[in-house]
Amino acid sequence: MITELCENQEGAVDGLVVNDGNETAKLTIVAKAGATLPEKASTLTIDQKKYFINHVGKAKRHKGKVVFTIDAIHHDNMTLA
Repeated sequence: MITELCENQEGAVDGLVVNDGNETAKLTIVAKAGATLPEKASTLTIDQKKYFINHVGKAKRHKGKVVFTIDAIHHDNMTLA
């Protein structure tokens, strides 16, 4: 679910979920219509932790913007080369 705040503000991030030692980040991001989406299997850094992106989806276009979703995971024992 995308909140009204996220839906109307470019650069907004909605819905960060962290669980136990294995952390899953579920992000909904609003960007300019021509924005380049991150690639699956690339990394995302949140607060100096590296997450492995395992899903990227384009949710919709809204008011000249694109809304996309990212699912990424961080394991305590994960090493990214």
